[in-house]
Amino acid sequence: MGRHDDSPADELRNSRSNATTYTRDPDESPSESVVRTVAAVTGTEPTRMDPLYESIDPDALDTVVESTATAAGTQSNTRSSVRFRYQGRTVTIHADGRTVVSPAAAD
Repeated sequence: MGRHDDSPADELRNSRSNATTYTRDPDESPSESVVRTVAAVTGTEPTRMDPLYESIDPDALDTVVESTATAAGTQSNTRSSVRFRYQGRTVTIHADGRTVVSPAAAD
């Protein structure tokens, strides 16, 4: 997937918040970046993880994030994000291309 050969875990890791940030490639969908990043962070094969659709509708996620990223090109659009839980982690998908995975906060 994408143009990198390195895994998301090799990307920027913020030690203060224990969050991993991965910047998806232009040809990688937001839903693909979620699975790829969470798999790398948790050390789990993607095929052994729960299906993404059990946490969020992947098609809807892709549509919302991609349409927000391309809409009008305004600064406010690039700051939009979607946050949800997947595989015991909090995942935030940003319209600017970032996928951030962090430990799930206690409710």
